[in-house]
Amino acid sequence: MFNNTLFPQAIVHIQADSCFARFEQAQAERRRLLAILRRFTNMVEEYNNDERFLDITGLETIFNSYEDIAEKIRQTVKKELGITISVGLAPTKVLAKLASTTNQPNGVGIITQKDLPEYLRDFLIDKIWGVGPNTADYMRRLNIFSAYDFAILPKKYIIKHFTKPHYDVWQELNGVSVYTVITEEKMHNRFEQKSNLICQYA
Repeated sequence: MFNNTLFPQAIVHIQADSCFARFEQAQAERRRLLAILRRFTNMVEEYNNDERFLDITGLETIFNSYEDIAEKIRQTVKKELGITISVGLAPTKVLAKLASTTNQPNGVGIITQKDLPEYLRDFLIDKIWGVGPNTADYMRRLNIFSAYDFAILPKKYIIKHFTKPHYDVWQELNGVSVYTVITEEKMHNRFEQKSNLICQYA
């Protein structure tokens, strides 16, 4: 499935290099961080307290390049908040999360679609987002030890031996974006739809 496109989609993952301080200060810093990130794109997902995903697809013409956007995000957060972040840039969320671990702390890691085989060989299977300890043990029994080992398996093999969530991870490792960036607005809409369904059948 590997191809020579650098970024069919462009996803950024950021991870704070240290935890925020006291609760009140942390809340204020997270709001300021969100405001900074939204200067680059409105497609921002607050994944947890210290991690964010951004979809910057199509913005390379405005900011010169995707690599330039990732570096500008890192520099701006450090300058305005005084904290360091590790940034990952890749075609999918799973790959972006891996990329952010490659140049820690206070750096930018980049995984391109074109060079996926080279990058994936460096990651053990239990380092992949979405692969828990039990699944990692199961994979090792199937002689799958690295992200590369998993990514190159045929689709039929994946469907036969794994569940849907792991098939999704397999696609993401191959540069096919399955997990979209979930903004606050999208989350709110999902909550409203779920609430409406509950009301209809209550």
